[in-house]
Amino acid sequence: MVLLADKFVIPNGVIVLASVWILGHLLFIAIISRENLRRLPLILAGVLFLVVYLIKPYTYDLEKYSIYFVTGYIPSFHWHTPHDGFQLDPRTTTGYPYTAYEHGFRWVSKLGNYLLPTGSLVPRYDRDYWDFQERGPPRHDAMVLLISILSVTSLVFTTRKLLRASGILKIDRLEDIVLIVVITLGSVYFFIGSQNTIRQFLGLLFVLLAVNAVVSKKYITTIIWILCASLFHRWAIVFGIVATTAAIGVMHCIKHSIYTEIRPDRITRLETLSFVGGICTVILIKGLAVSGAFHADYPLIGDLKAYVIDQDQFQMFERLESWVKVVAIIVLFGLTEFVQGTSKIYRQFDIRLLRRVMLCAILPLAIFPEIFARMLFLYWMIEMVFVISALLSQQRRTKVAGLLVFVAYGFAPNALNILLGPQWLRAF
Repeated sequence: MVLLADKFVIPNGVIVLASVWILGHLLFIAIISRENLRRLPLILAGVLFLVVYLIKPYTYDLEKYSIYFVTGYIPSFHWHTPHDGFQLDPRTTTGYPYTAYEHGFRWVSKLGNYLLPTGSLVPRYDRDYWDFQERGPPRHDAMVLLISILSVTSLVFTTRKLLRASGILKIDRLEDIVLIVVITLGSVYFFIGSQNTIRQFLGLLFVLLAVNAVVSKKYITTIIWILCASLFHRWAIVFGIVATTAAIGVMHCIKHSIYTEIRPDRITRLETLSFVGGICTVILIKGLAVSGAFHADYPLIGDLKAYVIDQDQFQMFERLESWVKVVAIIVLFGLTEFVQGTSKIYRQFDIRLLRRVMLCAILPLAIFPEIFARMLFLYWMIEMVFVISALLSQQRRTKVAGLLVFVAYGFAPNALNILLGPQWLRAF
């Protein structure tokens, strides 16, 4: 079934999924504008997001991870469907199953496949035919759902701690917890992470726990969480160092009363240092490339070759150019900063300042599109916490700033790509 127009054909499934996803975000306009009548639109938004997660097609890496969950092998070569069945290429199935990827992800995948049923729990769209018939690679809805539930639980716990440290959340109300859950489900970080980049997503969950431990001044715990993160994605240790260093810088500046307020028209010293640090990182990566270190067998450094020298392999029709991402992020960031205006710092931590510092740190990396895309995922995690804190704030301007970001999530091209698959743009 399709919607016909003069020169293009759009599957009804594309229209339904895109409309449900966008409407879920637009409902937050009613949630913010009518504080006394926000329960109904909040529940409706949550239901719409759940529908999206349950019936969306297996797009991009979610298909690859589903095959790994079921078989224990990475589909490095094209799979086959003889007699309507599923069969991996023999070259893919050499060696023992569940030996690829980092140890933590292997254990979770193997345990999940042993304990949970495979297949679809509810009918899902097929990304090629846009019907509900199940064909092609095996699906593992139970594993994907388990990861999502555990991730939401972890994020709610960690976010609550950070909100308390920032003075945003003083008491636990059921309505506030529901709001945190719904915002999390609608965030770019959670959607792309749980439905595509699962290993990096799981690693960043531990990174956020590490940030929370830093704020609580539990530095041994911080190191433990970062090490746990590296069990799911090898580069999570770098993300952890960047995020916790930024958090320590924010706490240091607040503790010594260097900043008592944040203004949209002023760049703080910490943000300047963060930006300079990003530039130094670019110079370091360039130096490693020139010296030939990418070809040596050094931990992590060898991985950079694919993201710097061979980055053309990641180019796709539907992916935005790096400069487009930078412009869009800066425009949205600048708009929300202007709307939010000057804000006071009252407690030991400030999420708005952390968001600003993180953006300054990763912007110079835009010269390397693939590295920037992966670091941007870390920024989206911090921005998700910012949106939650803004929408829970008592300040009207702060709420509007958070609303602008969240509504923009509903139209984010990268989220729509993961939602609809690589073919949706080609319909136009």
